[in-house]
Amino acid sequence: MNIRKSWVIAIKDFEIFKKKKEILMSLFIFPLIMGIVFPLIILGIIEDPNLKVHELITAINTFSLLYIMLPGFIPPSLASYSIVGEKTEKTLEPLLASPITDDELLFGKIIASFLPSIFISYLSALLFMLLINIFTYDKLHYFFFPNWNMGVILLLIIPFVILLSVEVNVLISSKISDLRTASQLGALSMTPFLGLYFAFQTYLIGLNLFNLLVLILFLVFLVVTLFILTKSVFNREKILTKWD
Repeated sequence: MNIRKSWVIAIKDFEIFKKKKEILMSLFIFPLIMGIVFPLIILGIIEDPNLKVHELITAINTFSLLYIMLPGFIPPSLASYSIVGEKTEKTLEPLLASPITDDELLFGKIIASFLPSIFISYLSALLFMLLINIFTYDKLHYFFFPNWNMGVILLLIIPFVILLSVEVNVLISSKISDLRTASQLGALSMTPFLGLYFAFQTYLIGLNLFNLLVLILFLVFLVVTLFILTKSVFNREKILTKWD
């Protein structure tokens, strides 16, 4: 497989994404809410004179845990458009005629959705952690971030959650020719992470490094399994010619 050819496919998709306002809005609404609004909520909580330190930490952890789930909802619009968009952008024939393999095309599409999603997630997390540290220092007398739990979430869980979401959405988009339907189904596929979030939040699963590492191993298994499945059914000509 020629990685350079895959990168060319990804760059082409990046150029398309930049022209689509709805895609850009869906990307930047996420860091705005997670990275700015949530710390402002914490700031409002701190103003309560009866607030105890452990209650503040619980509130911060509640928002931190959302980074296990919400990054998976970023890729659907990107991954769906990168496949179905070939028809709407009238790039069907050039893509069919291009001298690339199905594997190179698949990898290029994954790159095109993964990189913007991981960038936006990390931008959001940096804003979140910076503002939380600023807002809570006077109450805690130390910087709450970085810490081990958030480090594991950022460096290991978020990339695998996003990669899993990208693979799911590429697979869905390869079977569905309607952009809106593909995007909605892709987002719906991430709802099991809501259950995981509430399991952590209600202490059905303890928030500790061991459980986070178990989650990572499970995500690795899902990512590898889904990649094998996607690769086995991904056929450029069949996917694209069904829209002629």
